[in-house]
Amino acid sequence: MILIRMTIFHLKRLLKMPLILFFMIGMPALVNGIMIAAQGSVDTTAPSTVAKTVAFVFEEGNDEYQELIAEYIREENVYFDLDSAKEALKKGEMTVIYQVPANYLQNAKEGQVPTIRIFNTQRGTRDFLLDAQLTKVLKEVMLNAKLQEVGVLTKEETLPVDDNQMVVARQDSKTSVATGIVMLLLLFYVIINASVISSDWINFKKTHVLKRSVVSPRSNMEIMLSFLLAYFVFIFVANMGLMALMHLSGLVPEMNWGVFTGLLAVTIIYSLCLNLFFFRIFKMPGHATTFGILFVMIMAGLGMPAALGDLIGGSWFSIVSYISPIYWLYKAIDLQTIFPAVWVILAMAGVYLTAGSYRLEQYVQNK
Repeated sequence: MILIRMTIFHLKRLLKMPLILFFMIGMPALVNGIMIAAQGSVDTTAPSTVAKTVAFVFEEGNDEYQELIAEYIREENVYFDLDSAKEALKKGEMTVIYQVPANYLQNAKEGQVPTIRIFNTQRGTRDFLLDAQLTKVLKEVMLNAKLQEVGVLTKEETLPVDDNQMVVARQDSKTSVATGIVMLLLLFYVIINASVISSDWINFKKTHVLKRSVVSPRSNMEIMLSFLLAYFVFIFVANMGLMALMHLSGLVPEMNWGVFTGLLAVTIIYSLCLNLFFFRIFKMPGHATTFGILFVMIMAGLGMPAALGDLIGGSWFSIVSYISPIYWLYKAIDLQTIFPAVWVILAMAGVYLTAGSYRLEQYVQNK
């Protein structure tokens, strides 16, 4: 009962802190709203991520290639000449142009590696998932051509999609673009919360509230658990509520609530353990916040190979990315399964928990 009362006390305290409310609820809601508005241009019913402002220019001899990537392009965004596409780019009607050179697939089948030219405005962003999909199509064609050349396949045969590792898109995927973006951003901000929570704890320590709590008759375990449990409940309810609102409003079309709930829970645990680590190594709230945000940004950068896939596959960067929780969260969302991501992230959390809780009582009492 004491633990429950202490947890409720901290929950009430959190609800009275505007900065905490903004970072944990307002910021994720605002950023997700902006991202969904920007992706309002995305066809969420398709497995690709093609936006309404992505244009294609196919030079002669590309009928076969255009047919292969038909599900990733919009017919109304196909221009017959580059000048027309550039004019649309200049007017702001398009933000990115993919110019496919003449006889693109034929050159690929002959062993050449043709290059698609890309034009974009300063405000236009490259769609790296689309780039990866186009790369996979090209590799699939080149692989089939090579196998046909050496006699493994006849001229009319191609590798079945299910047996080919270069699958462009999984047809059974339940994650639309909008849903994937929202889920990943919400979980990303949950990790950033570690810097905010550690700042809160440091302020508590500076005002000697933690010290008085630790030397009180209550057990150290109850005090620590009340803090952690209050933050866990607060973050969990807030993010489930945000996701439910976006789902009911139609902004997030499909949802696998089991996957999201599992990933949210394990991400909060990771964030709270990371908070303990920050709390131990920083004495100033501002330092904890700044470094915490920088740390999460670095982790996000290291997690990029999960999204870029074949574009950097096999490099040292793709191996280093395994230490990033963002990498595992992206994979879990993409594959719509929480395993093995939860075990890896919990193992990472265990490292921070061990480092952060070492002689914690003495640290709080400035011993």
